[in-house]
Amino acid sequence: MSFSQLLADTLALLADNAHPFYRSLATKLDGRIVVFEIDINPVVLRFENGAHFIDDEVPLSIDLALSTDRATIVELVDGDALLIDLVINDKLKLTGAPDSLAIFHEAMLIYVNALTREKAAPAMYQKFTGH
Repeated sequence: MSFSQLLADTLALLADNAHPFYRSLATKLDGRIVVFEIDINPVVLRFENGAHFIDDEVPLSIDLALSTDRATIVELVDGDALLIDLVINDKLKLTGAPDSLAIFHEAMLIYVNALTREKAAPAMYQKFTGH
């Protein structure tokens, strides 16, 4: 499973279940464009009017970019690495204005919190990691 598919499936899971965390996430990221570049493949995420949209065409203006690879995501999610260490060692790059970085951090905490409450989320993550 690609990162794009993982993101689409997990966000759809939260949206379909009318999860209160999804509404918080949508509010936090409303009007913002985040580009994830995972293994060189761009995935564009944006929220508008309480709904998320995923695309692979990067617009000229974005609010935040995150660049890394699948192995680094697995390290982070599995608890084998700290975010700060990955950033310092250039394994994960975040670019954007300080306010966008702060909002993104808050949004990721909401996203992870929401997924820990969803029974289907671990199986989705296993499809992404292959284990």
